Amino acid sequence: MINNIISGNDYEGVTVIGLTMSTLQIYSYGNTIQSNMIGVGSDGITTVGNTRDGISFGIYGPPSTWSHMGHAIDNVVIYNTIANNGGNGVVVYEHFIDNFNGDRNEITENSIYRNGLLGIDLDNDGITYNDPYDVDLGANEDMNFPVLLNAYECNGQVIVNGNIDVAVNPTLVSVEIYLAATDDTLAHGEGITYLAKTSPDALGLFSVLIPVAQLHDTLTAIAIDTSGNTSEFALNIVVDSGMVITEIHNDVSCNGMHDGFVDITVRNGAFPVSYLWSNGFTSEDIISVGAGTFKLTVTNPDGCYDSITVVVTEPDSISVSAVLVHPSSWGANDGMIDITVTGGNGAFSYLWSNSVTSEDISGVGAGVYCVTITDVAGCQKVWCDTLKDPSGLAEEISVSITISPNPAGDLLFIDWGETLRNTTIVSVFDIRGVEIVRENINVGAGVSKLDISSLESGIYIVVLKHLDFFGTTKLVKK
Repeated sequence: MINNIISGNDYEGVTVIGLTMSTLQIYSYGNTIQSNMIGVGSDGITTVGNTRDGISFGIYGPPSTWSHMGHAIDNVVIYNTIANNGGNGVVVYEHFIDNFNGDRNEITENSIYRNGLLGIDLDNDGITYNDPYDVDLGANEDMNFPVLLNAYECNGQVIVNGNIDVAVNPTLVSVEIYLAATDDTLAHGEGITYLAKTSPDALGLFSVLIPVAQLHDTLTAIAIDTSGNTSEFALNIVVDSGMVITEIHNDVSCNGMHDGFVDITVRNGAFPVSYLWSNGFTSEDIISVGAGTFKLTVTNPDGCYDSITVVVTEPDSISVSAVLVHPSSWGANDGMIDITVTGGNGAFSYLWSNSVTSEDISGVGAGVYCVTITDVAGCQKVWCDTLKDPSGLAEEISVSITISPNPAGDLLFIDWGETLRNTTIVSVFDIRGVEIVRENINVGAGVSKLDISSLESGIYIVVLKHLDFFGTTKLVKK
């Protein structure tokens, strides 16, 4: 049967049926229904539906009336337009006498749409849901339909991924992908336009590239085994946008820290995906990073890829500038340090080594003063400077006095030369300005020894005070 217009009938448009009467079984087989207009006019568009099914195998009219029928096997339905019919597009029915009198009916590359019930119905009972391993027996062996896992754009084309659970070797099954009719209320596919064909792998997985499909198209599919057994249409799926990468990141809390992170989410497309960051990391997310620009490329098993660039920032470093007013005379307490703080995260708090909590200090004598500056994010900077008596404002110890070794171990040696002859105060301060060691040394010619074994490894400031001399230098303790 080829190139006919079969429309407007009170029952089925086309019926292929055998006969069972007691032990007599007559089969109708080997028929091909090809390139016909069933339920439409001669223009292929006008609605002229048949009252019941477009094509029926093994049944004519209500099942209760014709329950003795069946026995339609090895038939082919191909290249037809089957639309607007009151029942199913194509129905395959098997008589209950055995499990093989309604099998091997191949339904392929047709345009099926806008029928009252299903596009393809096995057993004439509505949707025949998949069962594990496809072990059930019925019309067309109740062939399981494909499961469409995802459909998405990839490099300007559409990729469809899915699987099939069948009783035979999955590689021997053909999966046909269709553009689905959007007015299908059952959402279990009426394939209006044939798009592509593929075969699953040994695990039943398949992936097919469809150049003509577009974003937001609705797709469905059928499965056909090598005997021609054809499934019902799969549950529809809508073509989604391609891989979408989103990120949430935390910037570095303090200048120079490495506590930033980037949290990545990937949706759409096939999984699992692989990750490659511009810093060489291959994890989905990155943690404990410093400030910088990080580019991520995500690639999925279909070869589709996308990238995203994330900028992790850090606050400016805390910077200090100061105006120092040194004491006006030896032993006077009228010195002042006026600091200006910039950078950081703003809203600073202060703790000086003399326990003052204001930004500036005043009314103080000569000495080393350190301040710990903390911003609202908890970032800190320790800054130190020295107020000096007017008798000697040298920034460093006189070149005739040497301190060694530096870095030092447990002992510090001071070579006085001929410079000082009277008692000198030697103090060691930590970077907070806290005095850790203090000794009065009666200086004469030669070298003095200072025990610093109690000091932990770190940076310290050594201060020498004399009636006519004041000097400081940095010391590193190993």
